[in-house]
Amino acid sequence: MNVRGIGEGKYADIRNLITCSGGSGSYYHPPTPPPSNTDPYASSGGTDPYASTGSSGKLNINIATQAELESLPGVGPAKARAIIDYRSRYGKFQRKEDVRNVPGIGDAIYSQIAAYIVAVGGATTSSEVSLARDRYQKAYQKFTSMQNDPYSTYAEQRQAYDEYLAAKKEYDCLVAKY
Repeated sequence: MNVRGIGEGKYADIRNLITCSGGSGSYYHPPTPPPSNTDPYASSGGTDPYASTGSSGKLNINIATQAELESLPGVGPAKARAIIDYRSRYGKFQRKEDVRNVPGIGDAIYSQIAAYIVAVGGATTSSEVSLARDRYQKAYQKFTSMQNDPYSTYAEQRQAYDEYLAAKKEYDCLVAKY
C-alpha cells in the first residue's frame, strides 16, 4: 500500500494476485479447484432439482409430467397439456406465477394450484451448470499446469489466471441461480 496510486480499495482488489516473499513461488495464490460433482445440491444437503416434488412436497412445474400436472386441483388433461406445451415453446417458468400466462390457466385456477406448485430451476438448466463446470475445470487445469511450467511467461500465466477467474465466476453465478 506504500506504492503511489495503490489505496486500500485497489489493494483489496489485487491482494490475492501478489506476493511479498522472494521465494520461487507462484505470482498467484493457488486457485480453488472446481467441485468434483456437477450437482450443486449434492454437498449442500439441498433438494434434488430433478425430482418433480421436492422436500416441500410441492410439484415443480418446470419438470412435472402430464399425469403429475393432472393431479393438481382444477387441472385436467387439456390444461396439463397446455402447461407442457407452453413450457416447451417458451422455456421454463421463472416464477410459479408465470403459469398464469398459459392459455386456460387464469387467476381462478392459479389460486387453486398456487399452494401446490413451485418453479425450481427456471433461471438455469442443469446442462448449463454442467457446461460451466467443465469450462471451470479446464481453466483450472490449464492454470495449474502453467504454474509448474518453468517456460511459461508471466503474461501467459496471467491470461490463464484471468480465464480461470472468469470461468469460476460464471459457474458460481449459474449455481446461485440454479
